[in-house]
Amino acid sequence: MKPLTIAVEVHASVSVVWNAITDIEHCAERIPAIKEIVMLTPLPVGLGTRWRETRVMFGRDATETMEIYAWHPMQEYTAGATSCGCEYRATLRCTPRGEGTLLESEFSAKPLTFLAKVMSAIMMPLMKSGMRKALRGDIEAIKHSCESPLGSP
Repeated sequence: MKPLTIAVEVHASVSVVWNAITDIEHCAERIPAIKEIVMLTPLPVGLGTRWRETRVMFGRDATETMEIYAWHPMQEYTAGATSCGCEYRATLRCTPRGEGTLLESEFSAKPLTFLAKVMSAIMMPLMKSGMRKALRGDIEAIKHSCESPLGSP
């Protein structure tokens, strides 16, 4: 699957946005699609941090164990999971834009097994619109949280 990228301009500093996207244990308070976060490693968040995330995907609860695979403080991090024969990756990136921040979310899925490759060829084109909508919802929720008077949910 070709990566999906969604970007929004956030009227908040990089540090405010970075703090929001790395406050993983409180993401469910910011992002309506996330129902629960259970931290599996101790804080602070960084390379190797793991958590269990339950969110609504395509109208159903989906729970995945996520891990941070790449970590570049105040710039970007990549988290992912392996599930149902696929490797999923999500990168959140902060780029200064004047007094604000360009927040980008990039998502990719790579089928690893034969069955996942067959299903991916059939299902991914059908799911692309829903995935784009989910990414947009997450990133808009983060934007709203960062732009609120207290910079929180």
